[in-house]
Amino acid sequence: MRSPRGHQGCRLQAAGEVIRLACVELWRSMPPGVLITTHLVPELLRMTMYVLIAQLAGGAGAALFAACGAVALITVRMTVSEHSGVPVEDVWHKTMGMNSTAVLPLYLQYTLRSLPLQAVAVIDGLVAFSLVRVIAPDHEISVGAWLLSLCCVPSGVAFGTAISAFCLGKNMHNMVHNIAASILTVCSGAVIPAEDVPVARFLAPFLPVAGSAQILQSGEVSAYAWHLAGRELLVALMWGACGAALYSVMVRRSRRSGSTYLGT
Repeated sequence: MRSPRGHQGCRLQAAGEVIRLACVELWRSMPPGVLITTHLVPELLRMTMYVLIAQLAGGAGAALFAACGAVALITVRMTVSEHSGVPVEDVWHKTMGMNSTAVLPLYLQYTLRSLPLQAVAVIDGLVAFSLVRVIAPDHEISVGAWLLSLCCVPSGVAFGTAISAFCLGKNMHNMVHNIAASILTVCSGAVIPAEDVPVARFLAPFLPVAGSAQILQSGEVSAYAWHLAGRELLVALMWGACGAALYSVMVRRSRRSGSTYLGT
């Protein structure tokens, strides 16, 4: 029988291997050239569209509001759209059953596997932030405010993992993550003020991005910005708890039914 220290060593070794394999898989599926042309450029074009629509609808002030919020949206989209597809691919590749009996809990595995995607999300946000600083020098967003806004990355990961639970074993991942991304865009207050969208007044406090977008729109690190960052992290904990609970239920149900592959 292994000692507790031996079990801890196995878990750390397993965690390191999970992260290494996640990095290898990201590099294999999205080398830098592909990442730029199929992910970053489309995201920047989408950001430009939001800004132009806001310009037409509300003038320069609305365009600036949308540009700042779009930085947060670009940052979080990788963690929502791409990360939510990782568990779905595991089901289709018939590896979910093996993962659910591994040394590390299933939800922790997906959190660790999100780390390379989180790094890409930060790079996305840095590029978008730099562009806003160039095109809107009158509204200077401090580097500190941008760094504080990165609290949307863990909330995006938690949200993406939670919504993935509804896609396992079903051919509906694209529909689910597109609906989720649309809800974030319209109801988070990132590009449209939440008070202008009746349903957003209720949904925004529970969505990732909302707090980070407001930090960027204020452009400075203040007591209120720290409050918003804390609220964003609470949203991450809420969605993290929801995701962990959903996966725990699914694993138990799979074991009771004797199913080899979770979600099928």
